[in-house]
Amino acid sequence: MRNPRLLRSFVLVLALAIPLRGLTQAAVQMRTITGIYTDLRFVDEAGDLVGVELFLLNTVDGYHVVFQSAEGGAATVPIVVKANVTGDKIEFTLPDYASFPGKFSGQIEADRIVGAFEKGYLSPARPGSRFVLLKKSSYWQVKTQE
Repeated sequence: MRNPRLLRSFVLVLALAIPLRGLTQAAVQMRTITGIYTDLRFVDEAGDLVGVELFLLNTVDGYHVVFQSAEGGAATVPIVVKANVTGDKIEFTLPDYASFPGKFSGQIEADRIVGAFEKGYLSPARPGSRFVLLKKSSYWQVKTQE
């Protein structure tokens, strides 16, 4: 190239683009794993709300979970806790006053989180099973059919 300013500009753009590529991939991963994971549902026959819902967010202080559950009645007050996300693994610990106290360990998949609490709590929506929380709209966002 005969224009040294043009060459310097090209090198500068290239030097900036290489680190941004890595940031973009990290941002895509953050965006794809964050969201709402739920099995919260209303059981018409019993007139009860059952299940678990968590909202995985990325914050300036790392990942956090907003956790809510219902075991046949009104939903609990949401709890916000820090989450440890490494690759496709997620762990968080709910306080002793929570409906499911203790550590949750799970695996994040493309469309769900599958996991369990260390104390052996079973999913109220699927008794006898691990928690399978599908990535979809919140129970609270779904409009009832009229």
